[in-house]
Amino acid sequence: MVGLPRRLRALLRIRRLTAAWIDTVAGVADGLLLGDASDDELGLIDQGLYDSDDRYQDDEYNSRGLWHWEQAFVDQHLGGRRRIVVTGAGGGREVLALLRQGFDVTGYEPNENLVRAGNDLLVREGFGPRLRISARSGWVQDDDAGQPIDALIIGW
Repeated sequence: MVGLPRRLRALLRIRRLTAAWIDTVAGVADGLLLGDASDDELGLIDQGLYDSDDRYQDDEYNSRGLWHWEQAFVDQHLGGRRRIVVTGAGGGREVLALLRQGFDVTGYEPNENLVRAGNDLLVREGFGPRLRISARSGWVQDDDAGQPIDALIIGW
């Protein structure tokens, strides 16, 4: 930032500090509001948050591939592995990206709207429905649950 006008440097510094302060306050508020919530309340909150944010049902978002740090993990740790399970799969972004790389992937997600939107995209991409409804807490129980897997990825 050397060479920038003093007022611009000050403005940029204030914006960074303000953003960090807002993130901190939001984190404290989240902790206070969610810290003693019951499983049922957390489920309703989770459902409401994801149903109100169209991004995770958006084809463009779910087609964008893995984030750079996710791809680095795949490159470093998943060579030679084929069958992957993704929990918390959302609208299928990770599932689609891994399918495109040749992995055999099944995703599990508790939000029915995300599963529906993600499976619609996966079908249009030629992979068939690979997302399944799961409980919000606990391990998945379905026909494939007893099949061996090579890797488990917890969706971010």
